[in-house]
Amino acid sequence: MLKINEVFNVQKNKIQTKYKCNILINSKEYKEIAETATYYTIPGILTFYFPEFDDYAQIVLNYNIDLMKSNNLEIEKKNITINYEKDQVVIQKDYYPNDVDIRMIINLLQGRVKYIKDPIILLNMLTTTLPKVDSVHLELIISNMFRSSDDNSKRCRLTGNYKDNIILGQTAQPFEDSWESAMMYRNIDKAINKGLINKQPTEENPIEKIANEQFDF
Repeated sequence: MLKINEVFNVQKNKIQTKYKCNILINSKEYKEIAETATYYTIPGILTFYFPEFDDYAQIVLNYNIDLMKSNNLEIEKKNITINYEKDQVVIQKDYYPNDVDIRMIINLLQGRVKYIKDPIILLNMLTTTLPKVDSVHLELIISNMFRSSDDNSKRCRLTGNYKDNIILGQTAQPFEDSWESAMMYRNIDKAINKGLINKQPTEENPIEKIANEQFDF
């Protein structure tokens, strides 16, 4: 994975590519996408491919950005491919929100937006944007999401190979090792909404009370 400063010139209001690159957007994966004559407004989780290096670079921003169009744009059904020339502006943004777009985080965990393909980048983003969540829990979530492409019942953490992976959203994970993992990873979006955003107190169910050793026998 290429570093951002290796292939992009990052300025205050725009990001410019130093090399030819392209980006493939599947509009089905991004539920929140709007189009104007000159750009797409899209969640800021983007993966660019650089033919010169035969490698990818990711830009991860926790708000929507304006992805600029180019003269070389291809559309095939749900897929949009934008090809950029050297020194072309790929992202422009005049207004930066102060608040984290929690919807983007929930969409990411549910698998409804383009995935961050590097587990370290994903962990850093979640740690920054969800500071109230212990990093140990975030590591568990990420470990559960990254699966072996040969057998998606196996976690990449256990195979030792993150290169050949598929990524399963929380609602798309049929493989649960025990009742504990089922409890941890189901309805993660509801947990974030209630516990972190709205700070809504909830009555723990019997399984949670057992796990937290709150039942007297």
